[in-house]
Amino acid sequence: MANNIRYVCCCHTGRVRKNNQDNFFVDWKYLYSENYALEEPISGFHSIADKPAYAVFDGMGGEKHGEIASFISAFTFSKALKTVSGDPATVLNNACYMMNDAVCDFMRDNSIRSMGSTAAILMFDPQFVTVCNLGDSGIFRVNESSLLKVSTDHVESNSAFSSKPMLTQFVGIPKEEYLIEPSIRILSHSVGDRFLICSDGLTDMVKEADIAAIINSAPDIDVAADLLLNEALKRGGYDNTTIIICEVC
Repeated sequence: MANNIRYVCCCHTGRVRKNNQDNFFVDWKYLYSENYALEEPISGFHSIADKPAYAVFDGMGGEKHGEIASFISAFTFSKALKTVSGDPATVLNNACYMMNDAVCDFMRDNSIRSMGSTAAILMFDPQFVTVCNLGDSGIFRVNESSLLKVSTDHVESNSAFSSKPMLTQFVGIPKEEYLIEPSIRILSHSVGDRFLICSDGLTDMVKEADIAAIINSAPDIDVAADLLLNEALKRGGYDNTTIIICEVC
């Protein structure tokens, strides 16, 4: 039976963008709205009995609104974990509504028309891992030779206005427009399983088959995260890139 989660998180602004709109939640740590990403990865172990959670937030919006939205999401998520009780699915669902309310309140109070963030979250317990997401930041189970996406991409199937599909769900949707609907899945896990959470700064740069090959060939997840980040940067690094790898052990 699994006893721990081994984790590593890295966050990089990339080679093109001047600001970092990504954020994360790992070991009760996250970035302030104005940040220079991470100089060094965060890594360690958590007892699986403590139901540890890990998350990536990819902000959207001009004039630094994206990094504010992802920061509010990360901060509010940390608060939700301390205040919301219940099973992991209930906690994560309520956390998404709390994050959405917080971002919408900031928009209203500051007369901002639009800002938001994706949310991609894993929460472990001794038998299961609960997957929760809004938007298109990916969550994957790493198989021996491939990645299996376990999150849901909330995007328009046919977007004629942009080369990248528009999001249909994200943190920052006003209630008067429509309700957010977090996608939640509950999966079993076993010792040795690896899970990846990432912003599209990784998946837009590196093909899923290459991501799987890098993770599976690396001697440990710390090396895997470093190799993935460097591969994204080598292939252009056009966007902020955040990577979290969790290993059940």
